[in-house]
Amino acid sequence: MAQSDVPDVCRQICESVIGLERAFEVGELSSRLTSDRFEQVLGPQLYETYGKLVDSAPGPLHHLRVDAVHALLAQLQNDLLPTQVARAEVRMPPEGDSWAVEPETDSSPRLRLKLGDASFEGASSATLRFDQMLDARFWRIGFTFETRDLCDAFAQEVVRSAAGRLASELLGLQRILERFSQKKLKQELRIVPYPRERRFEHLILDILNEEDHHARVAPLVEDFLEKTDLRVKYPGLQRRRGARVQVTSIVAPDLHKTKLQGIKLAEEFVFLSPLSLAEFVDSLRGYTPGSPKSNMHSFALSSLWDCLEVKPIDVPELASELKRIMLDALTGTPDSPLGPMVRVPLPIRQLIRLFVETRAIAATSTLRKREKANSKDLALSGNDFTDGE
Repeated sequence: MAQSDVPDVCRQICESVIGLERAFEVGELSSRLTSDRFEQVLGPQLYETYGKLVDSAPGPLHHLRVDAVHALLAQLQNDLLPTQVARAEVRMPPEGDSWAVEPETDSSPRLRLKLGDASFEGASSATLRFDQMLDARFWRIGFTFETRDLCDAFAQEVVRSAAGRLASELLGLQRILERFSQKKLKQELRIVPYPRERRFEHLILDILNEEDHHARVAPLVEDFLEKTDLRVKYPGLQRRRGARVQVTSIVAPDLHKTKLQGIKLAEEFVFLSPLSLAEFVDSLRGYTPGSPKSNMHSFALSSLWDCLEVKPIDVPELASELKRIMLDALTGTPDSPLGPMVRVPLPIRQLIRLFVETRAIAATSTLRKREKANSKDLALSGNDFTDGE
């Protein structure tokens, strides 16, 4: 597949998925799947996903599936059809450079690309890792390279990654609907957010991955059922799938408290919001010996204060200012291949990374203490304890 084929591939996948969804709704999925055309267009993962639906039937919540599939296809189009294209030149990092190590991803890239210097026409360049190039597709940023082979290889990887994500989320969607098939849910409930509703979350993802690849979007099942937007992993963090992160832009204390109370075992999460960031800054100002140190010594509060246009006098004002800055970064078209992240001042990006790493360590410690306390009872009951964390 060539880079120029991607729009047509995207159209064919969307049309095939819509056709199979209609067949599923009227009980004709099995007969429709006998066509070789679907397997050829969808690829093995997506085709297998619909094969697993053959023995299922639409339930009382099928209207929720219809909306969710539309949202998933919107994300596919978002990833495959860029509105901006940056020129990239591939370069390999020096021997021993931390970026020379392949970033952890759900599936290893087939394209032998570690780093690229990319820029929009007439603008300064930015250096991106391969995982950052894939994540930039969320902002509808595409890349073209110095050779056609590289362009085609990157396009194939983008399609493979987007189709794999769609297949995984469709399976997760079915699991969610089956779990709630006997329960009455609100008609307006949305299982899958549209891309425009995930902009703040993805901004945080980019910031967390700015220096190294630490964060990934959580699977749909974790997002919807377990209040987990992101998973983060750091060296030494003994958590197989990474610490759980819930992201929100809420700053109103009452709404913030209500949302936090809605998360089971919230102390085992990283709850990231402008308000939680502001409270963290306040705790750093009152830092005393014996408090968890992490990397706090490397963060200068003075640099944070210097980058704020408005000098807040308390935590709520600081939360509002942080929210304003981050939402302002999301306005307009990105002017860097790194996306809107670069519009957030560096001290705020550093604060977010410090906060998440510090809280991830604390949350994991809390999780392990609970596991240890429960292990004896579980052992006596004959159950093996493993939470997959």
